[in-house]
Amino acid sequence: MRAVSLCMLLTLSACSAETGILVSVNRGAADILEFYVGVEQDGHYILDSRASGTRADVSGRNLAITPYELLLEPGAGGALSIRVLVLGKNRGESNSESLGSFAFTQTPQRFIEGEVLRRSVGLNSINSTRWARTTGACRRIAFPAEDRYFLYPSDDLDCDGHGTLKQPPDCADDDAEVFPGAFEYCDNKDTDCDGSYAPARVRCYAIDQNTDCFAGTRDCAEATGGGVSGACTLEGAQVAQAYCVAYNACEALDPLRCARSVSEARYGCTLKMQDALKSCGGGGGFALDAPWRPESCQWRLVQNGGFQVEFLNRETKASLGAATEDCNPQLQVSADAQSPEKGTVIVEFFADGNPGWVRHFEISQLDDSSCESPFLECERL
Repeated sequence: MRAVSLCMLLTLSACSAETGILVSVNRGAADILEFYVGVEQDGHYILDSRASGTRADVSGRNLAITPYELLLEPGAGGALSIRVLVLGKNRGESNSESLGSFAFTQTPQRFIEGEVLRRSVGLNSINSTRWARTTGACRRIAFPAEDRYFLYPSDDLDCDGHGTLKQPPDCADDDAEVFPGAFEYCDNKDTDCDGSYAPARVRCYAIDQNTDCFAGTRDCAEATGGGVSGACTLEGAQVAQAYCVAYNACEALDPLRCARSVSEARYGCTLKMQDALKSCGGGGGFALDAPWRPESCQWRLVQNGGFQVEFLNRETKASLGAATEDCNPQLQVSADAQSPEKGTVIVEFFADGNPGWVRHFEISQLDDSSCESPFLECERL
């Protein structure tokens, strides 16, 4: 692969390049800019190891007045087509960094001999429709959500974080679901690169006589993984209805593939308690947001963990009960002397009738007679 050399500057006169692409970050705000360059190769944009990872401290700088500029020069071998990703990171406590924005040259950029081309980009705040993510050394960009781009490391062309040069190597670098240690389905596909096509039994979900959803296992139809067979033997605890809905509506050989598409996240939370063993302020809230703007929403309480749990309207604080069609409610948790010191609250989300999210909140009581706000503090685990 041909390399791209770098020259960082504030004005073009600081570098004597005759051919290049000058990337100018001139909108948005960040403390640190981090650059990644993808060079076109056989239809993929391969991360250039020497160009990617370049960092610049721009804290306190008004990019609209004083843009930060990065000059990219073609290496030996002539003109190349490139794409450039800029990550905007913010500094927090203890000098920690968090990704808050990004910029991306959606149109491929090609070097023109004897010319320096200026390409201006502005940082975009990350939200539900614009995001940048990292899997291994791969960079995934959505801008907006329906337009997705990839900058690949040279040995991980499916962006699954497992390259062909790693040990054990990825046995199918054109399929992001296949890599050593991947989850194995009963679908005639060796997803974990172990040479076999299916485990003896696979996970399943089924409704019991009380219309509750439970986890269990069932047999693979054949040793080669030709689909599942037999009834689902319930062996696990009650789980969210979302898993059963996704599993039962699935048309795949192994319906577990659909059930695993339900997005799951866990949070560790502390609920502040007064000396009288009552929740500070009557309880604490956690804002729940729909990931997009569906025509219909439904949040449901699956498990209260021994606490008093309900949904509230964010503006009026009116109770919405244990289920609501409000797309962006507040989850309200409170406790008293009979509540456990620790418990798990589970809620699920449906968008347009389709299962979308399951959220687990691991709640722990915290004695705090001062009851300073906030009363419920949660961090994603």
